[in-house]
Amino acid sequence: MTNTQPTIDLHQYWDVFRARKLMVIVPLLAVIALAAAYLVLQKPQYTAQAKVLVNPLLSPVAAGSTSAKSNLPDMNTEQATAASAPVANLARTTLKVSNNGDRLLNHLNVSAASSGNVLQFQYTSANPQQAAQYVNAFAQAYITYRNDSVLKLLTAGVAERKHTIALLQQQLQHSGTAQRAVLVSQLRDDEIQLATFQSDQSLVDGGQVIGIAVPPSAPSSPKIATTLIIAAVIGLVLGIILALLREGMDRRIKSPGEMESALHAPVLGVIPKFKVRSPDASLVVISEPRSPASEAYQMAAIALENMLPRPGAQVVMIVSPKSGGGASTATANLGATLAQAERQVILVSADLRNPTLHLILGLSNGRGVSTAVREGKSAERLLKATRVPNLFLLNAGPEPEDPAALLSSPATAQVFQDLQALKPHFILVDAPAALSAPDAMILSRYVDGTVVTWNSEAFRAPDLLAARERLSRAGANILGGIYSFASGKARERASTPGAEPPRPRVPGPRETRGTAVSGIDENSLDPADPALRERSEVWSPRYGVQGRVQS
Repeated sequence: MTNTQPTIDLHQYWDVFRARKLMVIVPLLAVIALAAAYLVLQKPQYTAQAKVLVNPLLSPVAAGSTSAKSNLPDMNTEQATAASAPVANLARTTLKVSNNGDRLLNHLNVSAASSGNVLQFQYTSANPQQAAQYVNAFAQAYITYRNDSVLKLLTAGVAERKHTIALLQQQLQHSGTAQRAVLVSQLRDDEIQLATFQSDQSLVDGGQVIGIAVPPSAPSSPKIATTLIIAAVIGLVLGIILALLREGMDRRIKSPGEMESALHAPVLGVIPKFKVRSPDASLVVISEPRSPASEAYQMAAIALENMLPRPGAQVVMIVSPKSGGGASTATANLGATLAQAERQVILVSADLRNPTLHLILGLSNGRGVSTAVREGKSAERLLKATRVPNLFLLNAGPEPEDPAALLSSPATAQVFQDLQALKPHFILVDAPAALSAPDAMILSRYVDGTVVTWNSEAFRAPDLLAARERLSRAGANILGGIYSFASGKARERASTPGAEPPRPRVPGPRETRGTAVSGIDENSLDPADPALRERSEVWSPRYGVQGRVQS
């Protein structure tokens, strides 16, 4: 029978502790610091120890008895007796101190040895000489108290026998012959008992001090090593508990598998973290072609291409649930990767509110989508060539007053139809965040599929669920997701005023020959069009791009 119970993967716990190492280390160091402070503030205490051998006691069974028995010591009883108030009062009298017995007992500890009739006396004090003096006094006081408890009985028996003997002697003086014999017999028995009691008095020995205490040379507390070890264990356990609680409360999606489950679509690529020192450095497939991030984008591009086998222009929207998800970075890198594979790719900067795609590609914004929609300009004439052969950009253009209303107009659909008429292999649309504006849901009408980018360090699972729900209600075909460890999106809204934007590399005819796209009339390009006065290149069916036009 197959065991279907889940197994515990220790590697998962290790990953949790490694990811939240600060949450484990901080409580550990905090508790150790508190323990160290306690040790510094704590006054040293010294403990002296004395040992007493507890002997059996011989005592009469009862007053007037002629026999005695050996009382074997009960160590539990003797331990309680040694730490009792009467013994403490005897010790106080010996020490000649004004403290009451109960106060002295607060510093005393009496325990029975594991074997043998031995009691261990321990006294703790801030003064080592005082600790030794007091513990020896308690040990001797216990022996005195134990002896006195037996001697009192024997002394009472001796006094009783002497009194009985005196009465019998008086009766003998006035007794007759018959009575005299009885009295003499009783007198003889009492004299024997008296001699026995007097003999037992000399034999009473309640115990012996077999280990005299000496002043200790080292303090017994605080125990530095033990205290620090206990503090470390407590701090470590507390840190582990906090790390596990934080992990349980963490609503981030921490693995590509979790993203697939939440998105109900496969993960096309896992992008590792990479540093972005400038906006155009986000195009990592060009700036660092052999880096792990570049290779991850290449794998994602292959997966995306395999998911769209239908011939003709493939329109794919790339969107993130929230800002900072790396949608613009993913759009640029996927487009550059496909372009390097001899695919004709058009990038559409459809984030009309905060466009950053042109910054990543090293271009200025200028005219673009908003221009084509509002002024009826041909999208073909607004395309810009990038520094990557086969890769072209349609800018966002000037920000409209109502981006959502502009994207909902029929003219927007015409823009996408014009772009598809150029018959590129791919049209990648960079959309604004799905939860920030309705733009992405509107754009989903014009695309064949949607790819969702995810920032695993900043986003939470409810964000992905809400974005998926909104896109699904809008009819979006979610192809998959891109899981990234951090956003590589450029934060700058525009280039520095007055600065010259980076000039893209212009491919020559040999580099772009044979990459023409049919269906475009080259003669329809008007050099007087203001769109061509920008520092960029335009689409050309003969050579792929047309050089900069002088106005």
